[in-house]
Amino acid sequence: MVSLSECAFADDLMICAEREKDLQTNLELWNAEIEIRNLKINVAKSKVMVIGKNVKEIIKINNNELEQVNIYKYLGIMIQREGSMEAKLNERINKALKIYHTMSKAFLGNKKIRRKSNVIVYKTIFRPTLIYGSEGWVLSNRLKSKIHAAGMKFLRKVKGITRRDKIRNDIVRSELGVEPILHRVEVQQLRWFGDLNRSEADKKTKSSGLQ
Repeated sequence: MVSLSECAFADDLMICAEREKDLQTNLELWNAEIEIRNLKINVAKSKVMVIGKNVKEIIKINNNELEQVNIYKYLGIMIQREGSMEAKLNERINKALKIYHTMSKAFLGNKKIRRKSNVIVYKTIFRPTLIYGSEGWVLSNRLKSKIHAAGMKFLRKVKGITRRDKIRNDIVRSELGVEPILHRVEVQQLRWFGDLNRSEADKKTKSSGLQ
């Protein structure tokens, strides 16, 4: 008996297994059930990744071998073979900076627009884009520095200053009424951890009630 382990959302499916043969078996089980419902797995979009090991695994769907990759995006999150956050964080930063550059001259640099409106944009658009999915992040000091720098770039633009003005970051945030972005990441991680614990407690409670 092979236990299934998967993460499914709409028509996106991720199947996990500790061994190559278990992954192949799990995939075949899923494929059989999908075909019964007159559906078909897209072989071209399906990929294989081996986490933590640089080895080649042969996984097939209907005799079609799946491509093995080192980086893959699942539900908007970049997953890397070695477990690094680098690609994921770079993608988030680039997306956030695209927003910054799009709004920099027409909006952030427009003196006719109130500073309060710029801060609202930061809190509701820029920051959520930058730290999307941060509940599961494991950050090195270097990655923390990159996130911090991206957030401060936006806030300095709102204030109409640059790093050459030598105004401390905490003063900039205080005057704009904005918390440190890494603190926001920590809050989201703690909230997510609490949700997981409550979910596990609920499962145990329901299980006890059925006995």
